[in-house]
Amino acid sequence: MDQLTLPLVGCDDHLEQFTTICGLTTEDTPELLSHRPAGGINCPSCQFVPYNPQHPLIPVQNGAVAVLACPEHQEEIIERFRTGLETQQKLTASTDTLQ
Repeated sequence: MDQLTLPLVGCDDHLEQFTTICGLTTEDTPELLSHRPAGGINCPSCQFVPYNPQHPLIPVQNGAVAVLACPEHQEEIIERFRTGLETQQKLTASTDTLQ
């Protein structure tokens, strides 16, 4: 999953927030590319996803990001985002108790 390139759709702010939260659960720093890479999607089924109108929307603050990937990779990135949110909440709670 850490080496996978997934196309996402959303505004710049929500894509940046999504990337930051997912970055809390990985050793590498996620990169946000401003274009869909040609041939950069490792999953063969992900290459055909833009032709499928059924894409999950992941709520990000007051907006959303759509994940254009196969069901397996959709589930993995959604789980990574949820874990990132939990990590962010724990980090925030930890700093609140120190004050």
